[in-house]
Amino acid sequence: MTSTSQITDALNDVCNNTAKPMSKACLQQFVDLGLDDFEIARYYEVETVNVIRLRNYWAIEVDPKIA
Repeated sequence: MTSTSQITDALNDVCNNTAKPMSKACLQQFVDLGLDDFEIARYYEVETVNVIRLRNYWAIEVDPKIA
């Protein structure tokens, strides 16, 4: 289970990235396009674990047909 502080850290890391801010809608689109967590993290220049935490927090599921 992800703690509130982990979610806060993930949000600060990902959403406040001034070069490439991420919203729930943006993360959903990347997932829908078939990018995995590592690829999304590399694009946003953040830790993969924070992408995973946000995807879980925002209930964004990977379609097994795409993955």
